[in-house]
Amino acid sequence: MLYLVVLEGSDNVGKSFLANQICDKFGGVYRHSSAPKCKSREAAMEEQMEYLKHELNVFKNLTHLNEDYFLILDRSVFGELVYGPM
Repeated sequence: MLYLVVLEGSDNVGKSFLANQICDKFGGVYRHSSAPKCKSREAAMEEQMEYLKHELNVFKNLTHLNEDYFLILDRSVFGELVYGPM
């Protein structure tokens, strides 16, 4: 099963620490997202969608192993869909 964990929050509240704790306990892939390199929000979302598509392909190749797969995102441009633009 694929578990997608997106950590959102203010600076210096422990998102990276929590992400590392999740990785240590459950394994998985951890990605820290900084400010998008793209100028538009749409381009930044497209960039992150391409990354997620890549990770989903990796997951599809692991399904035969019958293991859980964790993808932990420390911030995501998708947070703006919930909280609005920064």
